[in-house]
Amino acid sequence: MVTKALGVYSYAEIIQRFISKTDHLEGPSGYPVEIGYNADNSTEPPVVSLKVFEGTECIFDTYVDQNTALHQFNKELSRLSIVIAVCLSAINEHSTFKDEWDKIYGHKEEQTDDDLPF
Repeated sequence: MVTKALGVYSYAEIIQRFISKTDHLEGPSGYPVEIGYNADNSTEPPVVSLKVFEGTECIFDTYVDQNTALHQFNKELSRLSIVIAVCLSAINEHSTFKDEWDKIYGHKEEQTDDDLPF
């Protein structure tokens, strides 16, 4: 049986984990963060969502609902930590998120059929 994130954490704890990961971006960082708790009649049970923007472009987007596995939630928190680190690097270097991402993790070229051995 797969352990669900909402079986381990409450909604408040999930939101707090999102806030603690993104609190480095508070203020005029240029990377607005949006955390949502959607509990309307069309969404039962509620959904917690998180988005990180660079200007108007969403650079990170995730959510937790009743079906989110604990390992998936932890993986998303790890991905979020990486995104936040790149954002902070971009702030320090007066660069864009994409430029810093490419500098840190390299731009991966798509493999074409010409690159295949057969």
